[in-house]
Amino acid sequence: MCLVGKDIPENGADVAHLKELHPPAIHEFINTWNPSPPPEIHKASMQMQVVTYFFKIPIITMNMNVEQIGPALVHLYVKSFAGIEGVITQHVVPVKPFEQKVIHRVYFNRGILGKLFAKFVVIGESIMFERDIRIWREKKYLSNPRLVKEDSAIAKFRKWFKQFYSDNSVTTTNIDW
Repeated sequence: MCLVGKDIPENGADVAHLKELHPPAIHEFINTWNPSPPPEIHKASMQMQVVTYFFKIPIITMNMNVEQIGPALVHLYVKSFAGIEGVITQHVVPVKPFEQKVIHRVYFNRGILGKLFAKFVVIGESIMFERDIRIWREKKYLSNPRLVKEDSAIAKFRKWFKQFYSDNSVTTTNIDW
């Protein structure tokens, strides 16, 4: 995995990966990713709609407002059917070079619907995260990769993410853990 934990938060900006790795036969993702303007340049936001299908019939729609706070904290505010609302937090903690610990905390409405929906979200997130891990483990890092027009959100994300590191930050050539 990556040294500074960029791969995990970059997923939100990588619209193409959502359609390719998390197939539209089950889910449809519609999202936007944007850095926040001053004075909150340490934040970025994403609006996302996830539609889950059962035999091509839409059964659940989730609307999410996602707030990336710095390089390692994400808050996902979720709204769905029947008044179900929740918050999912994601923390990315460096453990050692190329290894991070990811902590998800899931909070939804009380009651049976909120609990069932939270379980559904946790199971879905686990499946998608495992798929992403397989990609991250095989990823090749290029110093100046070519991105197509459809990857413009990735370019914006990488520019935003660079603000958290300087020329003196640890790289793969000067690791000393």
